[in-house]
Amino acid sequence: TFSEITPNRLTKRTDGVERKLSLSINMIGLGSVGSNLLHFLSKLNIKEFNLVDPDVLSIENIYRHNYGLNFIHEFKTKVVQYNLLNKNPFLEVNTFEKNISDLIKKKPSFFSDSDYSFLITGNTRSELYILNYLQEVKTDKPLFIIWVEPYMASGQIMYIEPEDMVKAKDLLINYPHHILNSRENSDKLYLKEGSCQSGYYPYSENYLILFLSTCFPYIYDIIFRNSKNKSHTISWYGDINFLDNLELVLKDN
Repeated sequence: TFSEITPNRLTKRTDGVERKLSLSINMIGLGSVGSNLLHFLSKLNIKEFNLVDPDVLSIENIYRHNYGLNFIHEFKTKVVQYNLLNKNPFLEVNTFEKNISDLIKKKPSFFSDSDYSFLITGNTRSELYILNYLQEVKTDKPLFIIWVEPYMASGQIMYIEPEDMVKAKDLLINYPHHILNSRENSDKLYLKEGSCQSGYYPYSENYLILFLSTCFPYIYDIIFRNSKNKSHTISWYGDINFLDNLELVLKDN
């Protein structure tokens, strides 16, 4: 009957064929990059999302976050869960309002229980901690690490197969594909509105969406098309003229 709504019926009404939902995805970090990436991932044939972030949505971040004023002061995990289920009530969406380091102490199987994990904390210390952990537990699941440079000078994606966690640590520490010379630009990259407030790294949603939309086909190919993937990096470079106009110093190479 027309009142019968099932996942198979809805996918057939849109795709033309029935699709069985299968993949489980971990999303660690639901800031501007993570929340906007979920806009793309949520359109795919994914059965389960596990969302990890201890922070609440604050008003100063809504211009580049995927969700707005209606959700201020709510946990980012709950905001994303509400919006995912509002679009697709057949999804399974689990939320964890804590740091990933605390979560894996209580739930050691967190990474192994899912097919792919996206680590988008923008914190190198946290990223190295997770790589060390996955190496120690001999993970059998791959990992994406995604981050952006200030002013969206570049966006970087590392795709890491389980056997390459050690190589990934070395690469992350000496990453060669950044655009900005952080030492020469130290006073321009971390901004403050006032002396008593915490600082922030500036970048616009315009360039963020350009980065994600350009690179998402590569993520899609890894998840859905390639049965035998290799670890690799994907680098997106921003508007060089814009960076020059800001008088930012770029790397020589």
